[in-house]
Amino acid sequence: MKLTLIALVFVLMASASFVSAQQEQLSERSYEIALAKALDAASSRDRRILTEETFYSGTQVTGTRKIVSDFVGNDA
Repeated sequence: MKLTLIALVFVLMASASFVSAQQEQLSERSYEIALAKALDAASSRDRRILTEETFYSGTQVTGTRKIVSDFVGNDA
């Protein structure tokens, strides 16, 4: 009984994930327009980007580097 209940809950959860998927698909052109608008809006805001790089030789870590990039207004 308990195993059947667990299996039923699992099936319901799995099927619910498909129901909540995106219902509207964007055309490629609509996507490009939305992306361009987002990039234009992002360049008008001050922001800081933190990047951390890890360097490997095979499986051994040989070094790391942290980069801080500040973007101000239209310079972004």
